[in-house]
This record gives sequence, structure tokens and C-alpha cells, in this order.
Amino acid sequence: MSRKFNIAMVTDFYYPSTGGIETHIRHLTNNLISLGHKVIVITHKHCNMKEAKEFRDIKVYKLNLPIVALNTSFPSLYANFYIFKKIFEYENIEIVHGHSTMSNLCLEGLFHARTLNLRTVITEHSIFEKGPFENVVVNLLSKFILKTVDRCICPSRTSQENFMTRIKLSKSVVKVIHHAVEAKKFYPDLKKEKSKTVIIMSRLVFRKGIDLLIKAIPLICTLDKI
Repeated sequence: MSRKFNIAMVTDFYYPSTGGIETHIRHLTNNLISLGHKVIVITHKHCNMKEAKEFRDIKVYKLNLPIVALNTSFPSLYANFYIFKKIFEYENIEIVHGHSTMSNLCLEGLFHARTLNLRTVITEHSIFEKGPFENVVVNLLSKFILKTVDRCICPSRTSQENFMTRIKLSKSVVKVIHHAVEAKKFYPDLKKEKSKTVIIMSRLVFRKGIDLLIKAIPLICTLDKI
């Protein structure tokens, strides 16, 4: 029988806010729990949003932290060490899994986890440009914190190359694990429409591939029955 671990998912991006990272963490957490692991989530408190009852099956620590922008908490680095330490010790956490370098809470959790000699993993969910000021700051902070991370996960070869270029980590540390899609949940009702309708569900920004979408739309529209 394989060993069971106590795992903490750490990120600013979790329910009741919505998005790809939020959905990914929920499904990953549920599947790890079904395999016998203990998993908790550490995120920040959402003051003006109510949580749906169906999302209360996972133990979530909601830290009362100030929000800067884009649903990310204020970067304090050292100020929240005591909070993380108490949670990690109380829950007997062995592995800390952070999600997205754009999440200050993720980077803080990984930083304090290494201080406490815990295993660390980060999943980078997007690609980022080098130019914008906020990305420069994130890259510098990520380089400092992720120097001692045990593993980095990227969902594609492109995101792996982008991550390695930004953070300057060895390829032996950065692994590619493609996001799974349950195809049975995504199928059209062929009885209603004779033609096919393509729906894009994404933030229209560079890191989500808007540049590729702009080029793809004219090509898709030339196809029959679209």
C-alpha cells in the first residue's frame, strides 16, 4: 500500500471566486482525498462573496489579508510566517503545493514551507510576458523563492519553456503534466443545431493565448458547418 501524505494547497485563487485554477485545485484535491491523502486549502478571505454549500466538503483556511489587485493578497513575505507555521503544524502538513506565481499567498506559503523543511511543489498554470512591470516583480520574487523548490509542474511544453526562461530553473526540476479533460462533460446537443458552435471560455489576455485565438478564428470560420 502506497504511503499517504498530508498536503496543503496554497493560492489566492480559490472559491468562491471562479476560474481555471480554482476548478483545477478542487478536482485535484477531491481526487487526492479519494486516494487516501489528507488535503487542505489555504487561501485568502473573500469579504463580499458567499460560498456555495457544495464547496464546503474540503477544509479551507481563509486568511484575513488585504487584497492588492486581480484577487491577489498583499505581498508581505515574512509577516505571515506565524500563521503558516501554526497551520502546517496543526495539520501535520508534509507537502505544500502552491498554485501560480502570480499568487503572493502561493509564494509565501512555499517560502515558509522550505523554512520549516517541508517538501514543496508549484504548478504554474499560465505563460507570462517579460515586459510588464508587474511581471518583472513577480519573476524576481519567484527566482528568489523557488531556488529550493522540490518540483515545478507546467501543463504544456510551451509553459515549461516560458517558466524556465523566466525563473532560470533546471529542466530536471520542471516537469510537464498535461491538464486532463473529461470529454464526456463537453459534448454538443446534435439534435438542436445543424451547424457547430465554438465557444471560447477564457480571459482574453496574452497569457491565455489571445494572440493564437485571433489567428485561429478566421481559419475556423472558413471550415464547413461552423
